[in-house]
Amino acid sequence: MPEAIKGPERLLNLTLALLHTRNGLTKQEILSGVQGYREEYEPFGDNSSLERKFERDKEALRISGIPCEVFTLQIDDTNNQESRYRISRERFEWPKGVTKLTPHQITLLNLAGKAWNRNSMSSEAARGLFKLRALAEIGETAELTGLAPRIRTHHPTFAYLSQAIADACVIEFRYRKPNSTESELRKLQPWALKNFDGQWVVTGWDVNRNDIRNFLLQRIVPAKIQFTDEKFTKPSEKELAKAEDLLQEHKENQVALLKIKPATRAWMHFGMDLESTVGATEKSVTYMDLYLLAAELRHFAGEVEVIEPEALRDEIRAGFEKVASLHHG
Repeated sequence: MPEAIKGPERLLNLTLALLHTRNGLTKQEILSGVQGYREEYEPFGDNSSLERKFERDKEALRISGIPCEVFTLQIDDTNNQESRYRISRERFEWPKGVTKLTPHQITLLNLAGKAWNRNSMSSEAARGLFKLRALAEIGETAELTGLAPRIRTHHPTFAYLSQAIADACVIEFRYRKPNSTESELRKLQPWALKNFDGQWVVTGWDVNRNDIRNFLLQRIVPAKIQFTDEKFTKPSEKELAKAEDLLQEHKENQVALLKIKPATRAWMHFGMDLESTVGATEKSVTYMDLYLLAAELRHFAGEVEVIEPEALRDEIRAGFEKVASLHHG
């Protein structure tokens, strides 16, 4: 039996669905297609309790400052059952000019969260937290009043790396590459932490390789980070921009061609046209890491076909074969 979807995750799924629809979604399309509702949806059955849950979720979004627009298409204006829902992107945008949160900004947000812990949160603070959950990585809280929000990174190395960046301290750590049981020692002048393509990355100057390098936090062995006695000169804005450009260029040079089935989770996940329901459609996606993309696509088994690159197909297949061998071993 699939794991139940919790309220905060269901609200996020609903928000993303209503943000990415061009002509809106009907209530039936939401209940039957959005994760968090579709698990309980009964075609041709009684879905009244599920409809009440949707109404409560709409109210929760409204209180959070994200009102759903309700409208009918011109061809539907005689049928109230065909009311459609969507969220205006113009009213749900990240501030212009803000492309990432710096370690310093993250620290300030955490300090603000501690301050909020002493008093009940204002409605403005609650609305801000909900938007940050969707657009950054604020931790979930079932009840906002009286709780301190925290930025979630899911990586035990994050605090150490933030400290090393702030102190301009050279660090050493063990880094494990994909499909390898061995880790290798790396020595780094850590420049910045960024959330890139949904993954936390530390970028800096690799001392041994004498070049700019980026490292995924999830591949750093947490217990192996060591602070050295060496200090470094903090990078200029130009050097930081170059490092980010290199990472972006790396991603743009890696392209996968996918064939995605309509009316599936993958169709919504990859932002396809929700009005189309016939025939699989090809989509090109760029990616930072082949292994991470393979892991992502394995969640959509039967819904996505990889046309190219072949290495991506092979990695997805290897992952399924590994799971199969574990279950039959």
